[in-house]
Amino acid sequence: MFFTKENVIGICGETAEMFEKYSRNYDKLKGILDLGNAKAVWCKEWAEPFNPDYISEIDDCTMPVRKILKGVPKKKNGCTEHYYKDGEPMHSESMYSEPIYSAYWGEGEEPVCEKFYVHAEGRRTGLVYLRENKRLIEVWTEELNTEGNVEAVYIGRLLPYTKRGRNEYPENMPLDMEIRGRKYYYENNIITRAEAFGGYNSGKAFMWYDDRQYEGVGNILPMDCPPMNPQSLCEYRFNYSGGGFPETFTRRNYFYCKTSENTYKFKGSAAKRFEECGIGVFKIK
Repeated sequence: MFFTKENVIGICGETAEMFEKYSRNYDKLKGILDLGNAKAVWCKEWAEPFNPDYISEIDDCTMPVRKILKGVPKKKNGCTEHYYKDGEPMHSESMYSEPIYSAYWGEGEEPVCEKFYVHAEGRRTGLVYLRENKRLIEVWTEELNTEGNVEAVYIGRLLPYTKRGRNEYPENMPLDMEIRGRKYYYENNIITRAEAFGGYNSGKAFMWYDDRQYEGVGNILPMDCPPMNPQSLCEYRFNYSGGGFPETFTRRNYFYCKTSENTYKFKGSAAKRFEECGIGVFKIK
């Protein structure tokens, strides 16, 4: 398994370092942003057309629904605009080129958050800032293979602090992050297997699923036993039958010194959205 205890500890540490590195870079990134020859794509809700967190969409439906709009919406609230460079596609099956910038519109007449991309050889980093106070709240690290497919993605997001009845990110106190990771395995540019961990809280002790404290525990943890951190660790196998999208996927869960395995239907709604967004990594031609 790629997501070993040591590897996940390293990934979470690197994600925290990325937050520190880019936390004050809003003005710099905004200053060098050039959208002159970029292609703009509008989407409903706060999801990029080629968001590589496929697991959150296929398995637990926690990712905002990706839906490309035909043009600029009359009401921009709750929508996102994404800009891509002209040139080679970011993926062999994608209709889009390299992403450079995204704007997330709230209830008002201007964006609430902005996402800037930093590119390096075999890696792409997405940085989401609150526009009002220029605070970094989310970091995406995407590792690419030689075909341009996303092999792994690590996502760290600040956990909000509730104040005055709403979620805020105050400047005068450190905030914890929620971190998740996804690893994809390809055959002929098609994802056949995946691994995922999620729900890691950087402010709590690291507790791997096979910790000795979990030996013999039932469905309810004892009062003095801390929960897993990360909260989930899974392996996936996508079951294809001939051409087209997978018919099912099999998920193996690792939790509290136990494992379980079940097979689920690959949702037709997810397949339709992938098709509409030009995502071909789950479809055999």
